[in-house]
Amino acid sequence: MSAFSARVVFVPLFFIMLAGCGKYGAPFAPESLSPRAVELLQVTPLIDGVKFSWKSPGADQRGKDLRSIGGYKLYRSEGTGPDGFGVPPNSGYTLLSEIEDRHIAELQRRKAEALAKNEPSSKVKEDPALSQFEFTDKTPVAGGKYFYRIVPFNQGDVEGQVRQIVRVAFKGEASEVVFIPVNQIEGLVPEED
Repeated sequence: MSAFSARVVFVPLFFIMLAGCGKYGAPFAPESLSPRAVELLQVTPLIDGVKFSWKSPGADQRGKDLRSIGGYKLYRSEGTGPDGFGVPPNSGYTLLSEIEDRHIAELQRRKAEALAKNEPSSKVKEDPALSQFEFTDKTPVAGGKYFYRIVPFNQGDVEGQVRQIVRVAFKGEASEVVFIPVNQIEGLVPEED
């Protein structure tokens, strides 16, 4: 093979390889794949506790469809200050419970099952019941003032967004429940939308 023919083959091959570089886009931080805040959060005072119910977030921090979620961490802190209504800083919370979320994994499993049967996976829809969650804290005491955070996290254990903190002055079914947007609380690191 002559030097000329080697150049004729090498030059086009070089440009083809160069054009293939960077097809994956710019790298991004793992936090951008973490879930947005829980949706439709409801708080119900009970005689012996406080019940929380919510829907799984549908998107990650980038605004793209959520592709993975590990579950939810439920944190609680007692109020600070003379009246007990001072909001504790981010580090002042104790983990009450972790709740697993398998709705995306189940949807992916059902889509793979459809493909194995040569059926269109695009027709497989999410089971809405699998994206509804609840938790009841049965440990508050009468007269106690508490703050709660429900934090979604992905399978890499990267915590997602929190939009609001729930303040509860516990008096059984007559408890006072207040939703406080995180961006209105001094001393807390605001979570981005």
